[in-house]
Amino acid sequence: LLQNQQINRAIVEMENKIDQLVGNITDYTGIISLDTVLTAKVEQAAQAGIALRPAIALYGEIYIEFLDLVVLLGNALDNAIEATKQVMKEEKVIHVTMKLQDDFLLLEVRNPVCKKVKIQNNWIITSKQDSYLHGLGLSNMKRVTNKYNGTMLLNCSETVFELKILMENECD
Repeated sequence: LLQNQQINRAIVEMENKIDQLVGNITDYTGIISLDTVLTAKVEQAAQAGIALRPAIALYGEIYIEFLDLVVLLGNALDNAIEATKQVMKEEKVIHVTMKLQDDFLLLEVRNPVCKKVKIQNNWIITSKQDSYLHGLGLSNMKRVTNKYNGTMLLNCSETVFELKILMENECD
């Protein structure tokens, strides 16, 4: 449209596209990048018959880079959705908690598993054949956690996997 000098029509088209994009995003956090990831993952989970239940309490200024938060949340939810798809039970639910309190950000993800995940030295021991290609998301999450002087803890029972990340809310 711009090449054809149809500027007003191009502006209307752009406004419509923006309205469509923003209209499809649920306001979980008030941070567009996080809300975009959460909205996409809630939809992805729903298509797989999984309920993704976010509990978000971000009171105060977040100093952690938004791209780092997206890496954490995106990878954590991808892993949780993949694991929950394997579970053979009626109610498949992933619980996500994100809290900002004082000078710390806490991210917790709890999801069901079909069998206990092997964890050694706070790292998942993969059972997949192409182990070289697996664990990259976890490595990226660990890198981000370390960047903010944080701790990442993994725990798994016979039926539930838990990821907990606690980081300082500061910028470099």
